[in-house]
Amino acid sequence: RRYDTFNPAAYLAGQIQRASVQVTERRQRARYAAAADATMRVLLRHRRVAAASGHWYWSYSVQQALPNDLPHAGYMIAGIRAYIEHGGRLADQFDWYAVLNHLHDFRGEAGEVRAFPRFFAGMKLAARSYDLGFALHLACTESALGALGRSLFDAVQQYRTPLARYLKYPRGTPSMPELVVNEYEAYL
Repeated sequence: RRYDTFNPAAYLAGQIQRASVQVTERRQRARYAAAADATMRVLLRHRRVAAASGHWYWSYSVQQALPNDLPHAGYMIAGIRAYIEHGGRLADQFDWYAVLNHLHDFRGEAGEVRAFPRFFAGMKLAARSYDLGFALHLACTESALGALGRSLFDAVQQYRTPLARYLKYPRGTPSMPELVVNEYEAYL
């Protein structure tokens, strides 16, 4: 479709697959599973592989060469995880660790958490607290990401204000005001 967007499609497909195993009516269950499979087929066809790491990632859509930023990459990962966990027919076609370990691509050379993967040289923005919140959720629910989870947790202190609030961007981010956004703070 003209305005496809992979990250919500993946996230919803995972939930549709989860629902497909809980629906009792056979035809409806099959319809749900087929919808999830159709989305996952598209994801498999449009996956990209980071040259340096071999990690799988997706752009925002077919029309854009821009890779998903940290939270949207997280939505991709969460959707694929739910699809695999709930028995999606195409689950074995996903290299789960190549998908999951894409989160490592958001760590900069100095250990900072980036908004976009480090292989995307054109975007060297710091991650927002919103981004960090979803990455932490994934890292804390996947034992394979234990070390990454600890480093993400350590990064949280860079967002904390003296009044125990959390900034949109880490303290001292060039050309970014020290702004607390309630939605982002809540996500973190």
